[in-house]
Amino acid sequence: MSVLKRISLVLARFQRLLKAKVEVNAKDETGRTPERREAANVNAEDRTGRTALHWAAFKGHIVAIQILLEARVNVNAKDKTGKTALHWVASEGQVAATRVLLESGADVNVLGGGNGGTALHGEALRGHVMATQTLLKAGANINALDKTGRTALEVARVGMDRTKSDRTKSVRPFLEVIDLLKAHGGL
Repeated sequence: MSVLKRISLVLARFQRLLKAKVEVNAKDETGRTPERREAANVNAEDRTGRTALHWAAFKGHIVAIQILLEARVNVNAKDKTGKTALHWVASEGQVAATRVLLESGADVNVLGGGNGGTALHGEALRGHVMATQTLLKAGANINALDKTGRTALEVARVGMDRTKSDRTKSVRPFLEVIDLLKAHGGL
C-alpha cells in the first residue's frame, strides 16, 4: 500500500474520531489508543522517524496537515535526519502549507536535515521566493548557520550556481531570493 493511501486511511479514521470528540492520543489501561491500533497515534513514527505530518507536509497536503494539527500532532517532531514538517514543506516550496504550520506553532528556526539548516536554508537553496518571504515574515533568523557554517544567502548562491549548469532552468528566482535576503540583512 502506498504511503499516500496509508495517510488517507489514517486521516479518515482521525476525522471520524475527531467528529466524535474522542481524544485520539488517549490510551486505555492497556496502553491502546481508541481504535486499538498504533495508527491512531498521531505522533507514530515510521522506520525513518517520520510521522504522518512529515509525509503530509512533503506532499503539500494541506487538508491532511490541518486534520493532523487539529488532532494535536507534534508540529515540531523531527525525523531521524532532524527534519521537521516545516523543513519538508520548505524543500517543496509549499507556501500555503508553510503558513499553516507556522500558524500552528512550527519553530521557524529549528535546525535539521543533512546540512543542519533551517527551513529558510531549504527555501533559499531551491530559489523559492514566496516561501522565503513567508519564513522571513514569520521571524526566520536570516543569518542562522547550517552545519557547514553557511547562511541562507550563501546557500541561495550555491543553488544559483547549480542551476546555471542546467540550461533548462532560470536563475531569476535565485536572484530574487538573494535580493530579498540582502534586503532583510542577510550576510
